[in-house]
Amino acid sequence: MNSGLTLFQSIPNEVRLSNQEWMYRKFNLVRCMERSSLMSTWILEEQGQSLADHGLNDAEYVLCGGGFPIRLKNAGIIGAVTVSALPHEEDHAFIVECLAGYLNADADSLL
Repeated sequence: MNSGLTLFQSIPNEVRLSNQEWMYRKFNLVRCMERSSLMSTWILEEQGQSLADHGLNDAEYVLCGGGFPIRLKNAGIIGAVTVSALPHEEDHAFIVECLAGYLNADADSLL
């Protein structure tokens, strides 16, 4: 996880460089907080905190959905799935739906 290497990336025609920058910032948040970027967003908003309160800057981290950790039993977090192109809560939902389909699991069990 800490290597930050991209193992797979799909870039549809409508995706722009800014989407890649958003994914980079979402990945950094997942790596740092060890939970989905949407969950981090909700928790920090609920606590009235910002990225700066955690020593994080807006150039490298972002509070929004679209980053989801890949966690293995007995191994912890080994990577992350990130997407960008939809409104951030829809980015998160897209990841959950894809993972649920891949795992043949109920999407609610992944939340």
